[in-house]
Amino acid sequence: MEWSPISGGERIDKLLVTVNDVTHLRKMEEKAEEKDHELRIVSEILACDERNWQRFLLASRRYLTESRELCLLTNSTGLRERIQTVFMNIHTIKGSVRSLQLKHLNETLHRVEQSLSGMLKDSHAELQRHEILDQLTEAETALHRYEAVALQKLGRSSQKSRLFTLGSDAVMTIYSVLHKLEQRGAPGPMQVENAAQILRSSLFTGMDELMDDIFAPMPLLARDLGKTPPQVECRLPKLSVTAPAEEALRNIFLHLIRNALDHGIESAEERHAAGKPEKGLLKLSAWSQDDHLGLRFSDDGRGLNLKHLRELAKAQRLLTDDQIASDEAVANLIFLAELSTAETISDISGRGIGMAAARRFIEALQGRIEIELTDARASGFGYRSFVFVMTLPKELFPSADDGVAA
Repeated sequence: MEWSPISGGERIDKLLVTVNDVTHLRKMEEKAEEKDHELRIVSEILACDERNWQRFLLASRRYLTESRELCLLTNSTGLRERIQTVFMNIHTIKGSVRSLQLKHLNETLHRVEQSLSGMLKDSHAELQRHEILDQLTEAETALHRYEAVALQKLGRSSQKSRLFTLGSDAVMTIYSVLHKLEQRGAPGPMQVENAAQILRSSLFTGMDELMDDIFAPMPLLARDLGKTPPQVECRLPKLSVTAPAEEALRNIFLHLIRNALDHGIESAEERHAAGKPEKGLLKLSAWSQDDHLGLRFSDDGRGLNLKHLRELAKAQRLLTDDQIASDEAVANLIFLAELSTAETISDISGRGIGMAAARRFIEALQGRIEIELTDARASGFGYRSFVFVMTLPKELFPSADDGVAA
């Protein structure tokens, strides 16, 4: 609506009022905004490697389905623990989203995560199942939007890379036969070798290749946190990785890397003041022993804030008096859900759920993770240097001795 005066001399005699129906214009503006939003989503998806995109969709759907099933269980016993698992799932999906730079989806998941964090913060509050289901619906809707755009505009389907439906046991059996023929020098060794290599690449991923892919988004994440991207030093044996171990390692290191960059590695200014080089250092090593594979992961940052952890442990009565005197016992509290040493909460980490999620993924494979303190400081010191020590079953990592070179 617009108006203008109509005057006769010094007096306003009339007002000219113009009423315009802008419904159509508003609809056009909304359509333009929707188109712009869609184009932004398309550009984000195009920046993703197609294989990583498909892997992300399959895993995210699985985590959201598991989360909804946990919420729909009618038994109220253990509800808080189940919602903690939902929180871990959302946090893991969001970590993958950040790695793939899916900005609009990240914003939605961040809101959902904040809401879940608020619900869980008060341990005495009654959890409302319908509110949690509403949050899951918001996350599912956002993911479906990306999936629909990828399929309709780019022809990307999460099913495209699944070229055969044989179970892994059947494929492994076929591979073993081909490998034996290959070793015996059966007729047509080149054909046998090619067939074995095709199956090998379908069944396993090289450890070096996998870790390169896992660390690839790290520089961008560091810059998002206002830090100089650290150097990465990997010392790994020549191993192959089975599909279950690959997914678990991606999820485990998604959380460990974020933890190192957000809580461990200092800013360039802090490192300079402490006499450290501007670039931090992330170190990963692995060794094979008996029936398991060991992994050690560390950063050269400020260390673990044991003083703060000990205060939290006392306030929440998480340890006995004898345990609370042990730096090792206090350090391993970081694997408890909702326990955080962060002073601020960001959309990257800081809610204390990442380490609990990492432990969950490792234990699902019958593995273990713990903190090993690595400095000689006296017990009770504020910060202590440490390393994550992990063990996983050796059968998840076929070696060259098993006839499966990476």
